[in-house]
Amino acid sequence: MFRPSKNYRIFRRSQQIGRVLVQYGFSEAVGRLNLYSLLKLKRPSLPPEKAKASWAVRLRLSLEQLGPSFIKLGQILSTRADLLPGELIAELSNLQDRVTPTPWETVKKHLDADFERAFAKFDTEPIASASIAQVYQARLKTGEKVAVKIIRPYTEKIFKDDLIILEYFGGLI
Repeated sequence: MFRPSKNYRIFRRSQQIGRVLVQYGFSEAVGRLNLYSLLKLKRPSLPPEKAKASWAVRLRLSLEQLGPSFIKLGQILSTRADLLPGELIAELSNLQDRVTPTPWETVKKHLDADFERAFAKFDTEPIASASIAQVYQARLKTGEKVAVKIIRPYTEKIFKDDLIILEYFGGLI
């Protein structure tokens, strides 16, 4: 049986998930799952600037902040108009290709040193950004325009950890 406290990295990620949910006003859900004591979380109040946003906006922002696994979950949920209210579907649809991009300087640190030299021109502002990757415009040295898809840093590790955590949370629910 998985026990978050037995694996430090999973425990820290679980705490991060709990903190983000509380930060965006979903403390009741965290409480119902008994995560406050399990994850040693504090019970802060919802900041006034976030309290003004609708629950659908707060959910989308929390999924976005939690990263690729949760963005992917939001993308899947955005296709389920048969199960979820229209307000939530509309908001989660923003996760399809309008996710806040990872800054270029962060992405660049994880690329091969010769990466940019392969192109005559490379635009560092992404034209699309979603759960797993970002897409950039570039021009090859031969003159051809191309789209370059770059996977966000640490995506694989985050997915692996999050799947363990989501399976555990699913059992709690």
